[in-house]
Amino acid sequence: MFKVTIEPLLETSDNLKVLSLRMEQEAETLKSVDAALRSLSYLDEQRRDIRKKLADLEEKQMQMSQMAQALSQIAECYKKSEERIETEYEQPKGMITAAEFDVSRFKNLFASLKRMEVI
Repeated sequence: MFKVTIEPLLETSDNLKVLSLRMEQEAETLKSVDAALRSLSYLDEQRRDIRKKLADLEEKQMQMSQMAQALSQIAECYKKSEERIETEYEQPKGMITAAEFDVSRFKNLFASLKRMEVI
């Protein structure tokens, strides 16, 4: 029977979702730091760095979330495919009847083959 182990896919998807949530929390922290520094004009350069890092973090968080979703969809496709294969193509187990075959013996086969020409 054909079987794909999808548990590692699902575990990885769950791990990516957890990491994505952590990254979202970190993004919220950066936003609050940026807001707190808004009144201090002499830290404008640091605020620009924070906003740049925030944009990078949000992009990576979105990518991680998309990867988690893709892995979940892949696992679901495998699961549905396995179920479809099992219902459509798995044969019931049963006894296979024995078949008898006659045996033919070719006399002088080697001599006949020697006379043939290969084109």
